[in-house]
Amino acid sequence: MASLTEQYLDHIQARLSALAARAAEVKSAWIMGGKEIETIYPHPGEAHINTYWRYGDTSVHLPGYDIRVIPPSGVITTMLLWLVNAAAADHTPA
Repeated sequence: MASLTEQYLDHIQARLSALAARAAEVKSAWIMGGKEIETIYPHPGEAHINTYWRYGDTSVHLPGYDIRVIPPSGVITTMLLWLVNAAAADHTPA
């Protein structure tokens, strides 16, 4: 059975594949999650990728800090940014 992370990445890969199929009509892509995604709707030529992260997803408590740090969403969203860049580069005429 696939891990939760593998299932999540499979879902995102499927979304990226769907985005690649629409590459000719998409002029900009947004990668976001949290509360703001619920009030933003794509305009023609835009694609929104909802990462499904919610605010407060930090995971590490450091002694001396009154808040947790290192949100996994930042790491995964950075990876998604590069996946979208690579998909766009694959569909850009030379």
